[in-house]
Amino acid sequence: MTMNRWQASESIFAPIVAALPPGTQWSGFGNAIIAASECVPDTAIAYRMKRPGTFKAVNEIRRRSLLCVTGENAAPFSARVSLLDRPPGRQVPNLAGIRLWEVGTTWLKKGLCTPSVPEDYDTAILQVSKFQITQRGLAGGPQLALLRHLWAEAVLAASGEAIVFGGQYHWQDNWWTEKVMETEEAR
Repeated sequence: MTMNRWQASESIFAPIVAALPPGTQWSGFGNAIIAASECVPDTAIAYRMKRPGTFKAVNEIRRRSLLCVTGENAAPFSARVSLLDRPPGRQVPNLAGIRLWEVGTTWLKKGLCTPSVPEDYDTAILQVSKFQITQRGLAGGPQLALLRHLWAEAVLAASGEAIVFGGQYHWQDNWWTEKVMETEEAR
């Protein structure tokens, strides 16, 4: 399989490969994923749930936001971003129970993506490692699409010779359907 097969795919799940020429004055692919994750807005999601010991179901508003980790905490990736639905009053949620999707960035060995990427370029891959499909489709799909777009745009902005190819990374405003949360400062 050649890299040109990835170029044809517009799947939100297909990996995105990005490459920067040698000598690019930039801090790296990890900083691009951190910056991209900070730019995806939090949203409010209403859950209908039954509390233990009660007969009535209640609505609970959860905060849907991204969590970015790097270094050893991101293993097996160099950087990892998860979309979480945080229950009220919880600052650090149990990641296993409420993670809707996860992407990871991995630096690739030089020359691995030739001929699509020149051998001396610094190269990284952004790949979806976990996701949840519901009756309504991909849980947190707009956030995933926006994160992938922002990461690719950050790489492209680093150098006029940067290369980005692979799965869907283009953004369309009509993909966003969730209400963005108001922050304390905005009230």
